[in-house]
Amino acid sequence: MTGLHRLELRPVLGPAATQVVVSIIRSTEFGEVTWRIGSAAAAAVTAAMVVATGATITWELVIRAAQPPADGGDGALVITAIMAVTTARAVLALIRIRRVPAGEPAVA
Repeated sequence: MTGLHRLELRPVLGPAATQVVVSIIRSTEFGEVTWRIGSAAAAAVTAAMVVATGATITWELVIRAAQPPADGGDGALVITAIMAVTTARAVLALIRIRRVPAGEPAVA
């Protein structure tokens, strides 16, 4: 595996780790204080994900407008799509946490 291929795999590891964390959270019981603190931290991380995804999309558009990629640039498109889907899942999870009445688990 060349250095370029290793670099392309790194952004895929973040969403995979996110899925592992979701699985762990779904199988664990947390108290109300933990959910309150966790939701604040999750909101901060999700905000950073939104900014990073927006910046990546903007950067890709600017780069492609200036000089179209010689190889088609499909790798960058896949990475950007993965970032967008993962960010959307995080936003939806935050919305769901805010809508769950007290006493019910936020993640089912």
